[in-house]
Amino acid sequence: MKTATSLHYGFKRISVASWQEPDLPNTFFGYVSDSWVEAHLKHQLGSQVPADLAALFEVARGAMIYSWFFYPLATLGTEQCSRVLEAGVRIRCKNLGVPVIRMDKKGQPIRNKKGQEIDTSYSDNLAELIKRGVICPAA
Repeated sequence: MKTATSLHYGFKRISVASWQEPDLPNTFFGYVSDSWVEAHLKHQLGSQVPADLAALFEVARGAMIYSWFFYPLATLGTEQCSRVLEAGVRIRCKNLGVPVIRMDKKGQPIRNKKGQEIDTSYSDNLAELIKRGVICPAA
């Protein structure tokens, strides 16, 4: 049970005595540690997923699992999930030959003021994959 003295900046104060205690909000009532871990291990990636993308996914999964003990890790895990999605979409575009660098009308890379090529956006990449029928649009 969290008390005023056990909270630190609005979340659990970590100590030698408390670091292995659950830190989930009451909205997760009913979970026990085993079901929490099982829920996060449920989804598995296929063997065709590149190792670097799979590693990003495992970091996200680990943060979500360990948020059992320190709930702010759920925010980091969720942010990492967004990175995994964006990286996966970008890799899929590259594999299909979809440009992941913005191009001008002449087919030349668009560059910023420092001369660096400008990446296409996540939104543009998703739209292209939807257009090509690789992924289904949200209903």
